[in-house]
Amino acid sequence: MATPFDEKLIYKKMGERIKHAIVLSLVFSVCCLPVITIGPALTGLYYAAIKDMNSKDAHVVKNFFKSFKENFKQSVLMFLIFGVVYFISTYDLVYGIYKWREQGSSQGMALIVVNAIVLIAVTMVAVFAFPLQAKFDNKISDTLRNAASLAFKNISSVVLIIIVLLLCSSVLYAVPLTIILFVLFGFGTMGYVFGSSLYKCMQKYIEMEEDEEVVNVEGIDEEPDEKTDENTEDDKENIEE
Repeated sequence: MATPFDEKLIYKKMGERIKHAIVLSLVFSVCCLPVITIGPALTGLYYAAIKDMNSKDAHVVKNFFKSFKENFKQSVLMFLIFGVVYFISTYDLVYGIYKWREQGSSQGMALIVVNAIVLIAVTMVAVFAFPLQAKFDNKISDTLRNAASLAFKNISSVVLIIIVLLLCSSVLYAVPLTIILFVLFGFGTMGYVFGSSLYKCMQKYIEMEEDEEVVNVEGIDEEPDEKTDENTEDDKENIEE
């Protein structure tokens, strides 16, 4: 049975988490305004949310911009890669629908099927790409390959996230004014919910990296460098399948 002290602690944590979600939503929304910075903003959102949940680091704004800055170049490039693929596949999909409806063309149906599969696959990879970029320090090619591997190993989680994203998009399309709710707390809430789910999927690789770091530390006889100690906590893990 929960004591009054436990209940107060629970309410306090809930209040802090709601406050952090609101703050992250606002910061994320502002950083997405240039459009091209959506990639770094996603990376910063996941980094701050995951760090808040797992290390109890409450400096969400500081952590957001730390990741935003460190991952800016790679996140922008990944966002552009996804953007180009989405644009080409969506254009071909619409063209295929037109040919199939107007001409009853089998080529139109083939375009629909192929590009629908491409869009689904790319979305599955994109779901994992930015959280991986937030957590691990890799080349873009390695990040995308690892994202594809994790996506197909955790299809149920990815499909659920995609369904939620589609529902949110439908709500925004049907009632544009709901964007206010997303800006106020929706984006931050999704960062925590999706971040928690994706973190569990990446847990195996995070533990592998931590084990490697422990082995490396045990093999050092000399006193650690002060600069290294200072930066160890904030360093991102490196992983490559």
